[in-house]
Amino acid sequence: MAVGVIDSDGLGAVRDIPAGVRDDFPNRILILDGATGALQKSLEFPDCQSIEQSEWSPDGRLLVVGSGFDGCERNGVRHWNEVYDTETWERVAFLPSPVQGGPGDGATLAFFGAEGQLTTLTAGGPAHSYAAGTFELEGTFDGINGLGNISPDGTLIVSD
Repeated sequence: MAVGVIDSDGLGAVRDIPAGVRDDFPNRILILDGATGALQKSLEFPDCQSIEQSEWSPDGRLLVVGSGFDGCERNGVRHWNEVYDTETWERVAFLPSPVQGGPGDGATLAFFGAEGQLTTLTAGGPAHSYAAGTFELEGTFDGINGLGNISPDGTLIVSD
């Protein structure tokens, strides 16, 4: 499977339309067959200015989607990550960002570790670590204050 983001008018938009103008295409995540390119699923976010950063769990059973650079009001917060079960496409976790600024501040990058644990790096805020399966907050890393990357095994974090 492959994932593509169609972001109509966010600061990181992939289509060239004038700032502040909405088009007929909702912001969405497209799940495509990696061999044929056939559409398998579309997760739509019509009320969001931007959505970004999709990450598969190592076993492919989960997909995390973030609110993007601009953020998007959901459940009383602007910046968040949602985790979806890829068999049912039901949301299994809603994880608010520890920072709710923006645009930019509060945007996150999310990474699954080899055992299914989820780590989020936050622009302007700390990193968070969530337990595999339950997504309960396990740790906050205050010394990491920005975006970066996680090693494939989830044991190392590089931060800007």
